Amino acid sequence: MPKKEIAIEILEEAIGRVERGWTKLVSARDHYGNPVSPLDDEATRFCIDGAIARVAWERGDGVHNVVAVKAIEENESCRISTLNDELVHSVEEAVTVMRRGISSIESGKKKRGRGKRGKKKRSF
Repeated sequence: MPKKEIAIEILEEAIGRVERGWTKLVSARDHYGNPVSPLDDEATRFCIDGAIARVAWERGDGVHNVVAVKAIEENESCRISTLNDELVHSVEEAVTVMRRGISSIESGKKKRGRGKRGKKKRSF
């Protein structure tokens, strides 16, 4: 399967994880809200990057994890941790960012347009 298709599958599965439970400031949390590794069996809520890491780990695929993260970061012109922790304010916005990453991979487009004075236009 081509690299793009695998990265898209990872993002689609990661969206499902985020929809079931999203978090900020850490990669993952357990049922009680305690920070845990996204690879921990107790993890129930994930940040965008944590969800991607968990899905890629379950698939035994670290290479396409990087492709998926890079697609989001290049499309949003921002580190994924900054997006998740500072710019995204809801699970719906997190999913929107991830879906834009999928669209970016599908189209081969790397960066979104910028607004006045070089600042990124953000519309979630």
